[in-house]
Amino acid sequence: MLAWEEVLTKVIPTVITLEKIAEAWFNRPKSGEQKKAFVHNSTIEIFKIAKKLTTGGAHHTIEVLEKHLPDLIDTTASVLFAAKRDTKQEEGNNERPYEQT
Repeated sequence: MLAWEEVLTKVIPTVITLEKIAEAWFNRPKSGEQKKAFVHNSTIEIFKIAKKLTTGGAHHTIEVLEKHLPDLIDTTASVLFAAKRDTKQEEGNNERPYEQT
C-alpha cells in the first residue's frame, strides 16, 4: 500500500469518529455549523500533531494530504450523512420490494 493510502485508511475513520462525537455533543437543532467546525478543527489539530511526530516520507505525505483536508472532511461527511438519510428513509418505508410473499 502506498504511504498516502495508509494515511487515508487512518484519516477517514478518524473523521467519521469525530463526526459521531460532534453529533452526540451538539445534539440540538441548527447545530450543523458547530458540528462542522468541531470536525474540521479537530482533524486539522490531529494532522498538526502527526506532522510534528513524523519525519521523511510520512511527514511529506501528511503535508500533502493536509492541503486537501477540508475537501476530505466534507466528502466524508457527505457520504456519512447521505447514508444516514437513506437509512432513515428506509426505516420509514414499510414496503419490502424484494421480499417474496
